[in-house]
Amino acid sequence: MIQHPKHIFENHPIAIYVICIHLIILTQLQFTPWPELHLWPYLMDHGFQLYRDIAFEKPPLLPAFLWAWFKIWGNSLISLKFLTWIIVTATDILFYFVAARIFPKSRFIPISLILYILLMTALGGNSLWFDLLIAPLFLITYYLLSQKKFFSAGVVLGLALLTKQLSLVAAVPVYF
Repeated sequence: MIQHPKHIFENHPIAIYVICIHLIILTQLQFTPWPELHLWPYLMDHGFQLYRDIAFEKPPLLPAFLWAWFKIWGNSLISLKFLTWIIVTATDILFYFVAARIFPKSRFIPISLILYILLMTALGGNSLWFDLLIAPLFLITYYLLSQKKFFSAGVVLGLALLTKQLSLVAAVPVYF
């Protein structure tokens, strides 16, 4: 039986504090705003199309998502930071949720979250790039596969493939 996320955090309330500390740390670290992430949505907003008018070698999901995000929140550094921190927080929560699924009733869950956050922060996780967006998609795919919801897992893995080609590496073990 699946525990509701609220009940999982009740078992390890320290996880909520760890995630909040992670956000505080991110606000103090250098944020890297890749210029392309502002340029692609700007060009798309002015009638240019990926692949036809813009030389683009990656799958289209991140630029299309950014275009929609910037339509709502504006094409600004603050908007990009906010989106990045939302994705990072969602990944932290999903990581914790999946760790709780793998190690039920274990003291290792908060420790694994702390290790993930330390590695993510040390490896430059305070910027939005394709890799940052596929992390939550992979975690959701794993969770759905563990629930034997294969169609939903395929849809989410398809979104990961539309985000970065490297996601194909994750699709191979899922297929077999």
